[in-house]
Amino acid sequence: MDERKPSKVIIHFDLDVLDMKEFRSLLVAYPGTYEENKKRFPSGSSMETIIRVLQDVAKSYEVVGLGITEHFPWDALFLQNMLSRLPLIGDINKNEHPSFHIL
Repeated sequence: MDERKPSKVIIHFDLDVLDMKEFRSLLVAYPGTYEENKKRFPSGSSMETIIRVLQDVAKSYEVVGLGITEHFPWDALFLQNMLSRLPLIGDINKNEHPSFHIL
């Protein structure tokens, strides 16, 4: 039997494990379907729970990598779309109108 005893770990943290009522920069928290999805999807973990779990891991192992994925800041996307059509920042003659709250 191969008995490996890791001392170093790499953590892969998908933000979509967080409760979207507490953290909304997630694909599933799209403003157009947010209220519906709040009911459809089970509650996720709180930020405090994730902090505690990752701190506990770091107390037992040397964390040598931490990847954070599934971040989707809808408000930043909508702001970018708006700013792209303003004077001095964007193009006021732009014919394309990116969506703000509908896919």
